[in-house]
Amino acid sequence: MLKSSTSFQNVRLKVAILCISLTIQTAGAVAAAVPAMIDSFANRSTTEIQSLLTIPSFSIMLFIILSSGIIKYIGKRNKVLIGLTIALLGGLLPAFTSNFYLILLGRFLFGAGTGLYNSLTISLIGDCFEGDEQQNLIGLQSATAALGNSVATFIAGLLLSVNWHSSFLVYLATQIASPS
Repeated sequence: MLKSSTSFQNVRLKVAILCISLTIQTAGAVAAAVPAMIDSFANRSTTEIQSLLTIPSFSIMLFIILSSGIIKYIGKRNKVLIGLTIALLGGLLPAFTSNFYLILLGRFLFGAGTGLYNSLTISLIGDCFEGDEQQNLIGLQSATAALGNSVATFIAGLLLSVNWHSSFLVYLATQIASPS
């Protein structure tokens, strides 16, 4: 049961947690764009291009570590909102530039934003729910994250038929599903 809230707020909080969970595993959704990016960046090694897929994992990890210190200054809600905003901007940057370093920056920012709110999906469940409701929501959260990854990968693949830049628009679609 929700520790101190009305039924409507209970449902709203559950939906919000599940919506942000849709985005936490989507960093690799654009992996299918790598071959086209390799062709586009003939002056870059394959390893450099592939690093564009791994750099978000590094920044996610870094910002999860920094997460508890950041909460003290801006609070949980603001941390989620700022994280979603940074992830959106970083995720979309590669859709609008062919500059390798800006794409790398965008991928780092995408991971940083995701890292800011990633750990909160579970901690909010622990803070706000108890017993069976808590356990059920943790299971739903994991399933929702996996679903978000699958849907994002599918959408990115469809967008790839336009060009590799378009595949990065998938992050706009995933952020639309998240609470504002």
